[in-house]
Amino acid sequence: EDDTIELAKSLEIPVISIALTQGASINFLNRLSSQTSGNVYPAETALDLLDVYLNILSQWKHRTIIGESIIDCPSEETITIDQGLIPYINHISFAISKNDDVTMTLTDPEGTVVDENNRQVDFHQLNDTKFSVISLSSITAGDWKVKLDGSGNAQVRVIIDSNLQIDLPNLASFAEAGQPLLLEAEIIEIDSMGIQKRVVGEGSFSAIVISPDGTEESLDQFYDDSTHGDVTANDGLYSRIYSNTSTPGTYSIKLFGYKGLIPLQTERKINLITFPVISIESPQSIKYNLEDDEKIPLEIIIKTDERESLDAGDVKGKI
Repeated sequence: EDDTIELAKSLEIPVISIALTQGASINFLNRLSSQTSGNVYPAETALDLLDVYLNILSQWKHRTIIGESIIDCPSEETITIDQGLIPYINHISFAISKNDDVTMTLTDPEGTVVDENNRQVDFHQLNDTKFSVISLSSITAGDWKVKLDGSGNAQVRVIIDSNLQIDLPNLASFAEAGQPLLLEAEIIEIDSMGIQKRVVGEGSFSAIVISPDGTEESLDQFYDDSTHGDVTANDGLYSRIYSNTSTPGTYSIKLFGYKGLIPLQTERKINLITFPVISIESPQSIKYNLEDDEKIPLEIIIKTDERESLDAGDVKGKI
């Protein structure tokens, strides 16, 4: 494992790991990703893989992903595109993962079926029995409908590439369990040259935090007024402190934002781990009288959670 990590570090690129099922080598994947500035994304079952890949896409390519859950077919899903979002959309894709017996039909707000012959369609994958995607370079506001015929399950996701993104820019891959977690959110506008700038004074945020045991907690507001962990007022960086971090494991943070009436969303994951407790056994006394060249006996004990072990590390002291 150590040789693999050293090799990965030598590549100087982030390693993104997917921990598939509870049988994944999570300790090794955590080390591999943390030491290469990457991330670990858990997937309980294969059905979670679509959202895991889209989550990775949204983080590394700044996409907004709409949709969640698995649908029983036959069914019809409606995706409403707000008029205020239209000027900011560069590209939009409808992606459907489904059983073999399920067929998909996409219709625009005027009720016209969208297929490979539509002039706005610049990419389509409609022949695969398990996966369909239609990408459009332009789109109209209103209700877009995905009709799912047949029997089985399906997942409907919409991928929006726009000039507006929201992010949790300072969220690390790991943090200490049991300590307050500072969440900072921002809205980013991307100009025609690809330059990003933070939007100031026009944002509002909320979030849902899903803990490792599946418990959900809503955070109804973030602040840009030097309170609730916010450092600088009115700088476009909105903050909120999340305190229910006692359970180690992977937390999902679903962030929702608005610029005016324009909805934006993204999702991030963070692993909260139990940090080891370091106890100094020697010297015990705060005051220590020394003769010339006398050595100080230093002895420490590192205590870890019974479920975890220290994979690697160095002990350093400052005198």
